[in-house]
Amino acid sequence: DFEARLKRGKTVEEATKLVLRKYRSVLEDEDDMTTVYLALAALQLERGGIRSEIKPQVEAAIAHDLARWESEASPEIFEARKAVLQRLQDGLK
Repeated sequence: DFEARLKRGKTVEEATKLVLRKYRSVLEDEDDMTTVYLALAALQLERGGIRSEIKPQVEAAIAHDLARWESEASPEIFEARKAVLQRLQDGLK
């Protein structure tokens, strides 16, 4: 959805708002919310940086995802996931 909207001429901000509006009902579930915000953060980071309007949600998503992976994954898989999330965390600065 995000990339398709960009191809249709929308800005990153417009594409973000449209995606969040489309998936509004999904955002009520914490795991789904985490997935949506981490995906948006990664896509925005590829296009110049994570926008300030979603940074608080991305920070919360990173914390939630770290806790989930730490409790559910092997140490090796957790460390790999932690490295991915660290790149997103670095993009928040």
